Amino acid sequence: MLALTDDGPSIGDGLTIPDAIDVAAVRKKTGLSQAAFARRLGVHPNTVRNWEQGRRNPQGPARILLALLDRKPTIVDDTLRM
Repeated sequence: MLALTDDGPSIGDGLTIPDAIDVAAVRKKTGLSQAAFARRLGVHPNTVRNWEQGRRNPQGPARILLALLDRKPTIVDDTLRM
């Protein structure tokens, strides 16, 4: 089951940016703590906490990165190990 909950706005070529993402579910797929997940994404741990608790929603590039992580939880690590 994907953590993506809705399709968002189309960006052309049949692509959409996810409108809402269950950040906690995506993070759990990676097996990382909130702090380690935040480091991988380059954000403050409070940002991840706020996303997971619904106080804030990821925007722009963060939504795209979270969508990638949802589909391939190792994509960040795989890319950075190259």
